[in-house]
Amino acid sequence: MIKEKLNILDIYTEPVKELYDIFHSVPENEHLVLSFTLAKNNKIIRLRINEQDKLFFNKSELSYPPNEFVLSYGRTNLPKHSMFYGSVFPNSYDQEKDPNLRMVVAAEVSAMLRNTSSEGIEKQTYSVWITKDDLKLIALPFSSKYENPCKAIEDIQNHWNSLISKFGVSQEAKDLAKFMSNEIAKEVSNHKEYFIIANYIYYLLYINNETKKYDGIIYPTVPLQGAGFNIALKSEIVDAKLQFIQAGEGHMIKRKMESTILCVKDLKLINENGDLSYSESSEFNLKKKELYAELEQGLVFVN
Repeated sequence: MIKEKLNILDIYTEPVKELYDIFHSVPENEHLVLSFTLAKNNKIIRLRINEQDKLFFNKSELSYPPNEFVLSYGRTNLPKHSMFYGSVFPNSYDQEKDPNLRMVVAAEVSAMLRNTSSEGIEKQTYSVWITKDDLKLIALPFSSKYENPCKAIEDIQNHWNSLISKFGVSQEAKDLAKFMSNEIAKEVSNHKEYFIIANYIYYLLYINNETKKYDGIIYPTVPLQGAGFNIALKSEIVDAKLQFIQAGEGHMIKRKMESTILCVKDLKLINENGDLSYSESSEFNLKKKELYAELEQGLVFVN
């Protein structure tokens, strides 16, 4: 019944009341989510695509945007409601099998990277944040749609399967959980297609008395089919639980389906106001410079 009700909603008219009536039809303690802890001292990486000829000179520009600049639905946010997005490997990171975290977050943010026919050099600015305290997160059951799930996703899904077999919950609750696991995993062509899942995450984090105590949500990366994790945090907990530690300007050199990201500049805090200074990246050694010169032949900057 719930699946049918959700499927007939015209998301382009944004039927908020009808949607929340569906959410409230399931008892608060039957919304099926896993509790996940991202431990203290874990690193989170964020990315901003540089605007044309623009650099970032304050750490606030690399954090979550002010609410008034959030104009559309995101995978976990409503318009005018900012969330702090980032990418993480929450448990073990296998350097041989798992993708570079810069590539995970770039796949989420860079339209150029997702366009398999595009070519050029894109300036991107990465920032790294560390957890000052444990982050208490929710996770929805993971969709089977992911074609390349990392081991952590498989482990969490196995834990979910074990729990769900032990506890009795209504079929409506199971149907809602399955529907939302597919919603958060889908690729979209229009931001309004996030209408249902963005509102559901808002309901869980801000309305449901059983789940609003959590700091945010963790979910698999969609563009890379589960090869890594993203998190979305309530903006109000960022200052209390995260610390900015470093940033860098990277250049993504792309020829159709082949992409390489090289960090060319380091950004460091120079005062307590959050101002940043630029210097050549410690990663950008002679070998990397030679690789850069080889890869950039015939390409131009797009920003």
